[in-house]
Amino acid sequence: MLRASPLATLTLLGLLCAAQAACAHEYAPLIRAKKYAEVERATSSRLSAEPHNADALVARIDLILSQAQDSRYDDAVTLAEQCISAHPQQSECHEALGNALGAKAMSSGIVSAIGYASRIRDAFKKAVALDPGNLDARFSLLQYYLQAPGIVGGGKDHAQELVAQTAKLHGDAARLMQARLDLANGAYAKAEAAALSLPALGSQSLLDSQKELLISLGSKYVQEKKYADSQRVFEALANRFADSEWGPYGLARTLQEQGKAREALALFEKALTIEPGAHIHYRMAQCWQALERQEQGGGGLREGAGLQAGSEQEAALRRAGPTPEPEGLSPGAARPCVTVRSAVHTLQTVVRPMHGSTGLTLPGGPAMVCSCTLPKPPTGRPNAAGPPC
Repeated sequence: MLRASPLATLTLLGLLCAAQAACAHEYAPLIRAKKYAEVERATSSRLSAEPHNADALVARIDLILSQAQDSRYDDAVTLAEQCISAHPQQSECHEALGNALGAKAMSSGIVSAIGYASRIRDAFKKAVALDPGNLDARFSLLQYYLQAPGIVGGGKDHAQELVAQTAKLHGDAARLMQARLDLANGAYAKAEAAALSLPALGSQSLLDSQKELLISLGSKYVQEKKYADSQRVFEALANRFADSEWGPYGLARTLQEQGKAREALALFEKALTIEPGAHIHYRMAQCWQALERQEQGGGGLREGAGLQAGSEQEAALRRAGPTPEPEGLSPGAARPCVTVRSAVHTLQTVVRPMHGSTGLTLPGGPAMVCSCTLPKPPTGRPNAAGPPC
């Protein structure tokens, strides 16, 4: 009997962990604006009058996934199944089922993730078959093919076939898909050229895919220490998507990896003004640690993270305000690791084995493998490389 390798299994789990709302319905603008209470009220009212309204059902699913309400993932799956039962020919219902199953798989562990894989793939395939113009479902299916092991139907040959099919319907979407495939094949220059050749205009699906591609490409450059390239990509990202924190965050990571902690701090603070996140505070703490080491000639974080009352470090964290738990954090996928306290602030980091390890040593115990928590991609499509954590 064929068995999936441990690496393939972890890759698949990472794929499933990124499932999120696609938001292709009348409530999408409110969800993107994070007006969740308003969406809750509006959909409740609509479903009271029309229990099988497809837009309202899909919006309720997106609402659960957008807020990472893991205790309600079963509800999301049930809502998707109700949507399919009432509207079997509606593409968005099947796409919503794929997203909901992906979120449920994330919170259920590796063994369950393998069990859900084929259902997730089939849901996206059905969504594409019912509506060839559903670009969100096409991009989701592409990412499945690129990241899932062959034992559960993944593979670059399937991805290339999907790109060819898409080219007959939507040229820009096909070019972005091919760029994603080029990135997976290590052809970074081709992927970058394609990503930057398209204008920052068009459907929300194309904009989201373009943004994700630039984030993934910049991340790859950082990981491979190609800092001039990562700077170029993240500058383009910041210019094209000024409302996204990933432009300044990626530029900050590029500087941080080169030992330019003070310059990186200014960009991390800029990212915080766009979208606060624990991963940003975590990297800022690393920068302050590096600066403290330079000033003191070595040493690690002191008790209380080396943040003294009235210090510049403390002031920066005070300006940043309380750090909310980042979107996408699931108790099933990550567990609390280290709490670094100052007089005014608590910074949470989490362990994610095999992903973004830092090996940060903290006082009071041995070295621990820690990583930041990554917020979810802007749509239901997984990120091939992930943000530059």
